Order: sequence, then C-alpha cells, then structure tokens
Amino acid sequence: MDETMVAPPGPEDPPGDSFLSRALGILISPGPTFESIVRRPDFLGPLIASIVAAVVVTEVMIYKIGME
Repeated sequence: MDETMVAPPGPEDPPGDSFLSRALGILISPGPTFESIVRRPDFLGPLIASIVAAVVVTEVMIYKIGME
C-alpha cells in the first residue's frame, strides 16, 4: 500500500491584537504595532471609530455654535 506523508502543521500566526491595543500600541511601541497591522490589516474598528468621532465632533460643534 502507498503511504502518504502528512506534513506537520506550520507555525500559526499569533492572534491579532484588538483595535484598542493597536491604538495604544501606536503611542507606546509603534514598530511592533505597525508590523502587526501589516501582517493582519483590519479596517472595521478604525472605520467605526472614525464615524463615531465625526458624529460626536459635529454634534459638539452644532451645540457650541448654535443652529439659529
């Protein structure tokens, strides 16, 4: 009978960092943080944070300036 060789599993990628840890990591240790972002890019967290920040800034400006 033929024996098939099964390759051992390769090294797995470490689990990705969360959005908050990456945001904090940019300030604390930018080198490893940017390497992590290059290995596993994620756009959903920053997109949602940007939308929320834009809405908050807009609402604060409208409140301070006034719509009258």
